[in-house]
Amino acid sequence: MEVEPSCAQSILRAKIFAEYVAQLEAFGGLCLALARRNKQSIMWTYLNAEPQDISQLYDQLSAIGPKPLEKLLKLPPRSKVEKAIASGNTRAIAGLPSGIESLKMEHVKYDYEEHSQNIVAVAEIYRKSENVRIYNKIKHIFPMLYGRDWLNPPLDPQYVAFAIDDAGVFARLPMSEEETVKEISSAFSVMTTGLELMALYLSLYRLGVL
Repeated sequence: MEVEPSCAQSILRAKIFAEYVAQLEAFGGLCLALARRNKQSIMWTYLNAEPQDISQLYDQLSAIGPKPLEKLLKLPPRSKVEKAIASGNTRAIAGLPSGIESLKMEHVKYDYEEHSQNIVAVAEIYRKSENVRIYNKIKHIFPMLYGRDWLNPPLDPQYVAFAIDDAGVFARLPMSEEETVKEISSAFSVMTTGLELMALYLSLYRLGVL
């Protein structure tokens, strides 16, 4: 079946949004796995985390606020990390090259402070908006409304609309290139923060402080 170009654009816009919110959930799963690393393996927690687990974690992080990672993800205190760096002792990780540049304390301080801001910001984006509600509709039902003659008043062509419930509540996503690019950039930033958190975790593991 042939899809009209304007309809295809609306579908693509919805999928971009869904990927963005999925990235927020994946990041929450990573934070949860790091925080629970002493209870279960990181891989197990990440693969088995339920949406309600991530929502609960994000609520807790929002309530705590941008505290250092010792508080948010239960990472070791910086004083312990500093002593480990000063000792010069590191352990190898199977499959990773051994000649990795030594971790510097200024990098640890930056990560502990900067990423705490990022984590809380992501938590609030995920929990304090309609993002998740719209995402769940796209993921499970995809009730996209298309066609200007379906409703009165007619739908604004600058938005793609989704039915949220049977009471006539609709959610709208802007179709503008500016808003779409902003969403893609946000998803990329969240992914980059996740990669940097994993790099920090591996460095702390090599120092033997985890």
